[in-house]
Amino acid sequence: MKVQKIKELKIARTSSTSAMDFFCRLDDGSPLEASIEGIAPGVHELPYTKTDGSGYFPVSNASLARATVKLGHSETLETETGAALEMGGA
Repeated sequence: MKVQKIKELKIARTSSTSAMDFFCRLDDGSPLEASIEGIAPGVHELPYTKTDGSGYFPVSNASLARATVKLGHSETLETETGAALEMGGA
C-alpha cells in the first residue's frame, strides 16, 4: 500500500513533552491516523553533531513513548510504552 499525502495535525516539543499526530489516506482511500507522545521523565535532549561538523543541534528523544495507529475504521494498534519519537530543531 502507498500513502497519498501525510497531513500533520499536531507537532509539539517542549522540555517535558514530545508529540506528533498525523493523518493520511492509503492508495485505496482508507484512512490512517497515528499519534505518538512522550512525556517526562521519559523525554530527554541530546546534542547531535551537524553533518558539516560546525557544531551541534538539540534533539528530543522519547524512546518510551506511547503510540496509537488507527487503520481504516475498524482496526487500532496501540502501545503504552516502547515507541520511539525523536524531534530535532532549535
